[in-house]
Amino acid sequence: MTLRNYSLANYERTSGIGTAELTRINSNVIKCGQYSDVLGCDRSEEVVFDVQEELIRQIAARPADKLWRIKFRATAGKDWEEQIAPAEAAGLLAAIDAYNAGRRVD
Repeated sequence: MTLRNYSLANYERTSGIGTAELTRINSNVIKCGQYSDVLGCDRSEEVVFDVQEELIRQIAARPADKLWRIKFRATAGKDWEEQIAPAEAAGLLAAIDAYNAGRRVD
């Protein structure tokens, strides 16, 4: 299995679909099995993109069953779709708020 080389993310915004360029931070071979010469190896790709804090707050305020959808566009192979629950967005915001509180200097 070759790398899909994700390059763009399309994601839900309150005013339609947003698009962001991805930054690759890592790629790894997870495992190569007995038939890897035929089937290839399992690989992972780690990518990031910027999202405005206000959008994360809007996602966190959604009903629990209204997931935030993201599609990662591949330059090779299939695209990858992901969903993030409002509780996950709320947890991210809590971590950001705690981090920022520890950095404040009066």
